[in-house]
Amino acid sequence: MVGLVYTTILTTDNKAITIPNGTLSNSTVTNVTAMDKRMLELKVGIAYEADIRTAKAVLERVYREHPMVKKDEDIKVFVDSLGDSSVVLGIRGWVETSDYWQTRWDILERIKLSFDEAGIEIPYNKMDVHLKQ
Repeated sequence: MVGLVYTTILTTDNKAITIPNGTLSNSTVTNVTAMDKRMLELKVGIAYEADIRTAKAVLERVYREHPMVKKDEDIKVFVDSLGDSSVVLGIRGWVETSDYWQTRWDILERIKLSFDEAGIEIPYNKMDVHLKQ
């Protein structure tokens, strides 16, 4: 009987992941840190009543003003989909791979604050409960 061969991968957050080689050879492996830069794509839903043009301008401004977003690369803002309860906007820009997570967290916070300032609602599921007496 042949024993299983394993590969151990060390992650950037100090976790060791051990995977049987059979799994690796039969799967696709995506290395998001192989290149110097990485696309930062976010999607955010806005209320159908919100002004799409204003929301897109806010998203673009947030990306352009962030110091870690590459200024020499295109920034794309677009309507990604028309959801059940929101218009889903997408935005894409480029960052250094090493700055990806911090930039993502910063931008998400800035989007929320900027949408609040502009009066743009980010819808969320709500439930009204009526109690009969």
